[in-house]
Amino acid sequence: MLNDPIVASVREVREELAGKFNYDVHAIFADMRQRESQAGERLVKRASTKLPKQAAPANSGIITEGGRATTEGR
Repeated sequence: MLNDPIVASVREVREELAGKFNYDVHAIFADMRQRESQAGERLVKRASTKLPKQAAPANSGIITEGGRATTEGR
């Protein structure tokens, strides 16, 4: 397998970070959350990926029950 320098760099940083926190995932994420709170507006906020609910067309044969789409008689 070829040696990808980007993958190697990411793995090196991951290993350094894990070692810094003695491989404690809770400590790693606590540090990440603390650094995120200090970053302020430098972080990019993702837009919501939820799609709005739409009613099925009347002739589609799809009946929605509690947010779940089902087909009748199929």
